[in-house]
Amino acid sequence: MNALVLDALRMVRSRARATAVAIGGLTIALAACLLVALFAIALSAPDPDVPDPERTIMLDFKGNPPGEPSPWFGAVPVAFGPLLKARHAPLDLISRAAWGGIEFRMDGRSNPALVQAVDPDIVEVLNLHSLAGDLRATLQGHDTIAISADLLRKLWGALPPAQAVGRRLEAKGQWYTVGAVIPDTDPRSPLWGANPLVGRAVVMCGFDAAANTNPASDRDAIFLMTGRVFARLRPGTSIAQVSGWMISIAREARISRKPNRVNSHSPPAMGIESAAFTSRYPETSSGGTGSSNQPMSCRSTIRPRRIAAVAS
Repeated sequence: MNALVLDALRMVRSRARATAVAIGGLTIALAACLLVALFAIALSAPDPDVPDPERTIMLDFKGNPPGEPSPWFGAVPVAFGPLLKARHAPLDLISRAAWGGIEFRMDGRSNPALVQAVDPDIVEVLNLHSLAGDLRATLQGHDTIAISADLLRKLWGALPPAQAVGRRLEAKGQWYTVGAVIPDTDPRSPLWGANPLVGRAVVMCGFDAAANTNPASDRDAIFLMTGRVFARLRPGTSIAQVSGWMISIAREARISRKPNRVNSHSPPAMGIESAAFTSRYPETSSGGTGSSNQPMSCRSTIRPRRIAAVAS
């Protein structure tokens, strides 16, 4: 045994450079794998700013064309927001969020940004805050907007956020007043953040504000994924109940529109789910598929891990 060890040591000494390169490469590879794993764990965690995450939900949706089951999209028809309110569902702070785009012209430069059109109640649902200005009041205005810190830097450099409040911006002949400056979106936030086309340049406005250019037909479409819907469960309400309400709404809309769809294909079958923000990915779930014999389908909802409850 000693002879083998001595022989191995002699081999290492004779090939010192190759051994150092191999050990160094393995060390770097292991460190890189560890960093990727830690990064994935951090991104899979819920947004730390969301209050009471076990009762905060985001509605999910998938269309199931006959014979072509589809994945879950992470978006829904925003029409579900007012429809749930109209049915007096036991949910609080039901809020819609839709996306769009805008482009400001300043000093001959184009400054594009992602538009997040949201209901004012989303401030409480997701615990959004501003660096300067009143965010909720801004979302209640018609021509007021909130801009992200990244867009502030692109527009005015190192200008303090407080000095940006009240400034005016123009896009396609429409003037907007900056009512608030918000932090750049956390990567774990359920709101849309960095975009490959515009980076972290974000404009947030009220859902019914001038900066939301989505047509009314898109906002009312029941089978078109146009954004996200958030809400907070009231005590005694489960996320499984929310799935049932959504399916009931979709079925009623499908039946009510059927007489108007003469000589046309029926709308795609749907499966709908709501997931709590205690974990970005549920631990387990079973998929349901749509078919011509099963026009409506719902993937069974598995209650996510209640991290907040365990922590308390």
